[in-house]
Amino acid sequence: MLRVGRGMVAICRRGAKQKHWNPCMCRSPVFVSGYAPSFVATITTPAFSRQLEDKNQNPSPTNTVRQESEVSKLIETATANGSVVGALQGVQRLSEWVTLRKIDFKKDLESDEDFTKLLKILEKGIPQLSPSALLDGLKSLLNLGIDSNSYLIQSLENEVLWNVRKVSMPLLLSIVVFQAKHQHTDLQRKVLRESVETVQRRWVEVRGVKDIQVIYNHHGVFNLEFISRIDDRTIELAEEMSYTDLSRLLCTLATVKRRVTPVLRSLAFHMARQSDRLPPKQLSNVLYAMNSLSFPDPLLLEKIANDFVSQGNAIDKPTVVGGILTCMGQMRWRNTMLPNIRGQG
Repeated sequence: MLRVGRGMVAICRRGAKQKHWNPCMCRSPVFVSGYAPSFVATITTPAFSRQLEDKNQNPSPTNTVRQESEVSKLIETATANGSVVGALQGVQRLSEWVTLRKIDFKKDLESDEDFTKLLKILEKGIPQLSPSALLDGLKSLLNLGIDSNSYLIQSLENEVLWNVRKVSMPLLLSIVVFQAKHQHTDLQRKVLRESVETVQRRWVEVRGVKDIQVIYNHHGVFNLEFISRIDDRTIELAEEMSYTDLSRLLCTLATVKRRVTPVLRSLAFHMARQSDRLPPKQLSNVLYAMNSLSFPDPLLLEKIANDFVSQGNAIDKPTVVGGILTCMGQMRWRNTMLPNIRGQG
């Protein structure tokens, strides 16, 4: 019997003797020896199939060695001078590798002595870290898989807690957003509570559009009185906002389904006064937001229509045109110019 590797070769006895083999001539495969077949079919044994599966599922020893070498080299560099900054950078890089599934925390790091040394350096240097670095460290360590109840995580959380009253409003809101996703321990819940209360006390410091967007996107963690103040703050700052910022804020309100008429009127009024134009895609988003909020402001709709028509030749996606027409129909908005726009593509 002729063998190839670990599989067996099956041929047709009649076809093996002919120059041109016809599969119709062979009723059933017959195992023979001594022929050089013109047609072969490999029959894989169960043992060989398992070997193929293992080869596909398990990385080769070469790749494993290469990964271990890269991890060791990174940790060695991060711990070379005992610097907390270097240790933090090493942790951040390892966190990126875990996210990319380049390494596995349980397998490659958890029991590694050099990694433990890296964490010890970071732990000793916590008081030297800035508030933003503390937050970065927390993000990286929790992403790696470090337990929220570990001493290192709790030390970082405590340091963040002591700094919440001193950090800038954007960083304070970043802490709120991060802590809202990590509520596994009493300390984490305390950090979130203190951060939220600090934001609410310092509401007059909310000035940027991004800050307002963050607050609206996470309005559930704040009290109603504070959100009402943010509504007033939005109306107050709308005059200073750009067309792009106004449109993004309107879309944010639509996303969180917050329909506060005075705020919407203020945004629409200042958007309608803008002399510049938004890209077709953003205009489509604004139109969708107005439809979602059931807020068909006539002046803003006219502005959007004029912007669309002036950029009609630049619209290269039929889906944008389709979205516009759909919103027009749902809002029962009649415009004689927009139906003439044709997307290219």
